[in-house]
Amino acid sequence: MNISKTLRTVWVIASIIRIVLSAESNWWLLSIPTYDPRQNQTSYCNSLGPLTTNERQFCLKYPSIMHKISDGIKLGIKECKYSFRYNRWNCSTYEGTARRHAFAPLLKSKGREQAYIQAILAAAVSYELTKTCTKGLLPTSVCTAKNGMFLPNSGFEPPPVRSQRPRRPKEDKGKIYYDARLSDNVNVGDSLASEFFKDTRKTLLGALDRHNYKAGRVAVTKSITRKCKCHGLSGSCTLIACWDTMRPLREISQQLKGRYDNALLVRGRTRKGTTKLRPRGKGKNKLNETFLVYAAKREQDYCDENLDVGSYGTKDRWCTEGADASNGSCDYLCCNRGYKDTVVVVKKPCNCVFQWCCTLNCEVCDITFPGWICR
Repeated sequence: MNISKTLRTVWVIASIIRIVLSAESNWWLLSIPTYDPRQNQTSYCNSLGPLTTNERQFCLKYPSIMHKISDGIKLGIKECKYSFRYNRWNCSTYEGTARRHAFAPLLKSKGREQAYIQAILAAAVSYELTKTCTKGLLPTSVCTAKNGMFLPNSGFEPPPVRSQRPRRPKEDKGKIYYDARLSDNVNVGDSLASEFFKDTRKTLLGALDRHNYKAGRVAVTKSITRKCKCHGLSGSCTLIACWDTMRPLREISQQLKGRYDNALLVRGRTRKGTTKLRPRGKGKNKLNETFLVYAAKREQDYCDENLDVGSYGTKDRWCTEGADASNGSCDYLCCNRGYKDTVVVVKKPCNCVFQWCCTLNCEVCDITFPGWICR
């Protein structure tokens, strides 16, 4: 009897551990192998580590694009670090055990940082999948099959996007055509990213994540613009080719950074098992799909190290003396703790001489310039 109880207890503990690992299993997205069509799908997905139920279903359905999901995640982290390079929170990733998410425990904070993380990761995955399909580097069945929101990625049917045609003389009646084969089909990336980042939790945290995931994807779909190019002798523009393309991800991430700065504080209202978000306070803006939202009433300042809340502090961060806060000023980054002067030495080629033919011979010089580090 005692043995039975012991075994039951061990099984319960193991189940809890498995659930916890599954809930924070996105760690494996940072570096995963490419799927080999000769490999069994189940064994491939098993090799990626503990997956949530949704991630496992997605992997079994689309094993050939999992490495591009990984590339999108890494691209999103890169953009996050660039956008927040002058902030106290600089998108630091978790350096501990590989079984934890790169941004643990921020993903449970309900703060602005969590909102931006979810938005930029969803945007980057959608962007990466769309661009990869445009280049023809993913299976045709994934990129062109009409499945839900998927639209064909070939043909000559222009979607309703505001035209940006090159100027030409009125008397020049050149033929205009739209080449969908060169266009970014954002519907594909958006649909796949939506399926991958699916969150069915009926809690406030689940509602926040769903909204911010969508805000990131919407930023990508709304970035589409039409480009056109003239073809013809002597610039006669007898033929005008047009295609749709996304704006650079850097522009999209900066746009999301602006929405982070103006994120909307919300509260959750649960009715019939469903949590809906509502802006806090009277006279607040109505909630729409482009806003980033958060629910933490008290936000972290990230001045001091506290890994329990995802803060690495600003000690030993580089700063700029005399700059404003948006450019990494020492007064802002160092949280009034002061900073120390230092000298940075960089080796660069100098005194270059061209030698016929065809060599450029250079010396290596030490270039010094001042630097400042937070105490």
